[in-house]
Amino acid sequence: MKIRFYTPQEEARMLEVYKTSKNQAQASIVLAKEFKRKVGNVQVKLSNLLRQRGESNRKAKEESKGITIPQGFTFDIKPNRAVMYSDHVRLYF
Repeated sequence: MKIRFYTPQEEARMLEVYKTSKNQAQASIVLAKEFKRKVGNVQVKLSNLLRQRGESNRKAKEESKGITIPQGFTFDIKPNRAVMYSDHVRLYF
């Protein structure tokens, strides 16, 4: 099996196409035709490039939705941190 590495020009082109479309899947389809590679392979490489640049598409964690429990709220146990959500309380030990 022959291994083809991405050239710096191809990597620059990937980032350029992504910036115009802001959609990894759509950019991967366009680039796969242009580079004559499989869509999945291009999408993985594009995802890795974006992760290296800190532009990951991953969503924020659920913990950012919670609120801190007010002072005076006591437990019989001592958690390091407690976060109250609309339907439950999460304790961290």
